[in-house]
Amino acid sequence: METQDLLLENQLLKEELEQSQSKISHLQFQLDELKRLIFGAKSERYISNIHPSQLSLLDVDAEQTQVVPTTTVEKYERTAVSKKNHPIRN
Repeated sequence: METQDLLLENQLLKEELEQSQSKISHLQFQLDELKRLIFGAKSERYISNIHPSQLSLLDVDAEQTQVVPTTTVEKYERTAVSKKNHPIRN
């Protein structure tokens, strides 16, 4: 019985250690991000280390894109603009 209790306690301690390590790594990531925001280079552009499970607003599927038809102009004549002489500038 004593060895069973020790094995069970060992298993519980391993699970607790795994949970603690996971939480520590998550908090370390948050701390690194906040430090970078506070002490990092100041610019208007902010690039974050995006979590892989987070979707991006810039991702566009091929199905969502629309093809816009183009039109061609047969002929176009541009009229010449005469140069105006300013009284102050010569």
